[in-house]
Amino acid sequence: MRRLAEELEISLGIPHHPEEGELLIRLRPTENPNKIPEEKPPEPRFAEPEPQQDSRGRAGRGRDNRPSNRFQRAEVWREEEEVDENMEPEAPPEPRFEEGWDVLARLTPRPLSARAWRVCNMAGGLNATIAYAVFKLAGVREQDRVFNPMSGSGTLLIERDLMGPSTALVGVDINPDAVRCAQQNIEAAGRTIEVARVDALETGLPPRSFDLIVADLPWGDAITVRGGNEALYLAFLKEMHRLCSRQGRMVVLTHELKLFERLMAEQDRWHVHELFQVYSGGHHPKAYLLSRK
Repeated sequence: MRRLAEELEISLGIPHHPEEGELLIRLRPTENPNKIPEEKPPEPRFAEPEPQQDSRGRAGRGRDNRPSNRFQRAEVWREEEEVDENMEPEAPPEPRFEEGWDVLARLTPRPLSARAWRVCNMAGGLNATIAYAVFKLAGVREQDRVFNPMSGSGTLLIERDLMGPSTALVGVDINPDAVRCAQQNIEAAGRTIEVARVDALETGLPPRSFDLIVADLPWGDAITVRGGNEALYLAFLKEMHRLCSRQGRMVVLTHELKLFERLMAEQDRWHVHELFQVYSGGHHPKAYLLSRK
């Protein structure tokens, strides 16, 4: 197992420290979604034959007028052959992949999402690996002024700061407990990030203050919002459009897929592109990349 861990470390670039934990391997079967199940040949069904009549039109009595089983089978086979000759067989769909196994390997004693800097948690907090993926897809630019409204425990802020420098990195949250929680995590991570208690819907900041806005919006049963999420999302989109620079972009994470996509279809401020969908805490939120029109 140690040899395998070393090979995976070289291939994937994930450091492995034997003194911290052993290699964890999980196997699960992979099924081919395009596999065509084997069909059993249909059993032949025969119509009930009509009784034969004599020259006077009377039905025969005491005699079995049905054809023999051998005759019936011959008739069925003959009909099937005629059908096969006249019909063009349908080609099976090409399989996307073959059946086999998925191999899941973890080189660390804890999952990658379990960050050492996380000393404080908030309800509905974002998975750190998802936060990292968001910035990788949105683009990490040193000249970006980055804004994280509704910053919660500070996961997005810390992950962005660990990825490299930025011109500005600011987070706001209306909940004082969330601001204190984020400050504790930021201190544990050894970073210097500005977090303030401010309503993200009425920031009071100058227009076009940021080049990249990233938000994990309240959704589902993770966080409840008074008045419903529709009013919140509408006010949020309006304020973020005001704060976003002309060439700026915004990434939004939400589980309210139908609501968010409907609001996007009804508005004329943003171009919308779907980034990815993930599994998080029993839900499947999506990430959307928005740019100003």
